[in-house]
Amino acid sequence: MTKLNMLRLIDNLSRRRLKNTKIWEKFGNSYRLMLFTNGEGCWNGPDRSLKVKLRCGLKTELTGVDEPSRCEYAALMYTPLLCLEEKLEEIKQKLESMNQEKPRSHDEL
Repeated sequence: MTKLNMLRLIDNLSRRRLKNTKIWEKFGNSYRLMLFTNGEGCWNGPDRSLKVKLRCGLKTELTGVDEPSRCEYAALMYTPLLCLEEKLEEIKQKLESMNQEKPRSHDEL
C-alpha cells in the first residue's frame, strides 16, 4: 500500500461514523496509538481497520505502512506534536532533581 493510499484510507476511516473508535489511546509514556475500526468492509473479509503508531519527529510523515492481516493496516507516523509532551516530561524531571539538590552557598560581594 502506498503512502498516498494510506492517507486516503485514514481520511476515509476518520470521516465515517465509527463505533468503538479509540483515538489517541496511550500506551505507556513513549508513544501513542490512533485506532480506527469498523471501516468499509473488505470483500469476503472483515471491516477495514487501521492502527497508527505516533512518534516524536521533526516533521509529520507517514512511514512503515504494513498489512499484518487482511484488511488490517498498521502504520507509523512521526510528528513534532508528540515531542512537546516528551520534552515537558524531561524538563519536569530535571526540575525535580534540581529541587532535591542542596542549595550551594556563595559569598556575597
